[in-house]
Amino acid sequence: MGTARCIMFGLALTGCAVSRVGDEAPTNGSATGPTFTDSGATPTTTEEPVYYVLNATLAVAAGELDPALTSVEVDLWDAAGQPLCSQVLPLLEATSSGFPPTEAELLGYWKLDLDNGAPVDDCPALAARTVWLGAAPYDAALDPAVVAGSLTQATAYSAVLREFAGGPVWLAGLVGTDDQLSGYADPVAVGPLPDGTYEFVGLVLLSL
Repeated sequence: MGTARCIMFGLALTGCAVSRVGDEAPTNGSATGPTFTDSGATPTTTEEPVYYVLNATLAVAAGELDPALTSVEVDLWDAAGQPLCSQVLPLLEATSSGFPPTEAELLGYWKLDLDNGAPVDDCPALAARTVWLGAAPYDAALDPAVVAGSLTQATAYSAVLREFAGGPVWLAGLVGTDDQLSGYADPVAVGPLPDGTYEFVGLVLLSL
């Protein structure tokens, strides 16, 4: 996994396709229009999964995630930027994690150990992995992706994602309660996040 792509539009925090918080920008691509634009990867001729979008439900209680109420789902996309299938990655363990050095002040950040997925239709099962998910104050670099995702009413946080220890921290979409995603509740300015159930809404394609 590595290079991040926008599903619909490019992000502008670092002038490239997708922003990495506190790291130099990716150098091998951009997505600049209302449709997916490949930017460096070799196209495939079959509908094999090449990219993914991560979505999650995060149940926060006293700064920790409740594993019984937290779940992760991954959407798989082909090289042309078309969705193929979705699969759930069972949660093995979730723990709060020390904040990585970033340019943004994170309001919550957790390490999630995920089990193997199950094959769906023609999509192979994703292997077990560890990811780090978090919330940061909203960054206007997400504006084009939010517009493309019809989420302009949201008063939510920036969703951040790290794929491996020591790796870049990506701006991945929005995260907020149902009321925040609907624009009925304001976000907090200073962490930790209040207790509640937060939807992590992926707006970015990441390469497998």
